[in-house]
Amino acid sequence: MKHILIIIIALLFFKCSKDETFPVRPEPTNSAILNPEVGGPNEQNQVFVDLSTEQSTIIQRDSWDLGFYSGNSFRIIINPSIYMAVKNLGVTNLNLIS
Repeated sequence: MKHILIIIIALLFFKCSKDETFPVRPEPTNSAILNPEVGGPNEQNQVFVDLSTEQSTIIQRDSWDLGFYSGNSFRIIINPSIYMAVKNLGVTNLNLIS
């Protein structure tokens, strides 16, 4: 009980003054709001957004399995929306895989 009383007194003593203002988060502009058409109850589309240009690309979600990126570093991604999976086979020569 003594601890609760100390906390209440501390909160009353250290409360903010009325003239103190806090930074307010600005409201987003209309250009920052994206409203992609993802495609109804089955969500048949995927939307890829380039945040630097605010451009969005809509594609059918089951139209790809692998994605290749060859920018600064080469990367391969799998399509998680159709439950693709990968496994390390420990083989680098594709002719040895049967």
